[in-house]
Amino acid sequence: MKRRLWSIVLIPVLTAPFLSFADHQCIEERSTGKKIEIREQFPRNWLTVGNRLITDHKLHSTLRTAYSRYYAVGDDEGPYGLFCAARDGVYVTITTSDLATGAEFSANPPKCRECRPIDETPQYLVSGTGLKIGMSKAKASAALGRVISEDVTTLRFEEMEKGREFDVYHSQELRLEFHLDRLVRFSIGDYRERYN
Repeated sequence: MKRRLWSIVLIPVLTAPFLSFADHQCIEERSTGKKIEIREQFPRNWLTVGNRLITDHKLHSTLRTAYSRYYAVGDDEGPYGLFCAARDGVYVTITTSDLATGAEFSANPPKCRECRPIDETPQYLVSGTGLKIGMSKAKASAALGRVISEDVTTLRFEEMEKGREFDVYHSQELRLEFHLDRLVRFSIGDYRERYN
């Protein structure tokens, strides 16, 4: 029962960093598609943008300082930070909040936030997954070491980390979306919440 409840709650929570925090009427809902449960934590490089982990708070410090024009901060049911920039037809969003961190790469501009073109080529516009917008399912499958056959596929890892004072529910998710056998969007998220 707990596992089913977490699966229902997990998708909105992991995608929450990609939503507009200022405009609750603009919600980009997305199907999870085919779900593939992963038994181990994702490889470390999957959780990187450039050479930094998406869970590294220094990443957001750097983005907020070096690319302030592309970075937004706020508070909506908790503090959040959001970097969004476009380069060569790819829109990149990197987010952090109290519960989740994530990165999204898309061929389409986001509906719920401004994503400005960026002249520089920051290393943070590259995903450590090996995925690239426009690649085929076969190439994505080779990059991830998993067979991706559906237009929308979500890889998910879940665990309960035991602690002395409290347990922590931990989940990682990688969602891929294809159109006409070309990758048009993918996002990776890492979620942690205390659980009593």
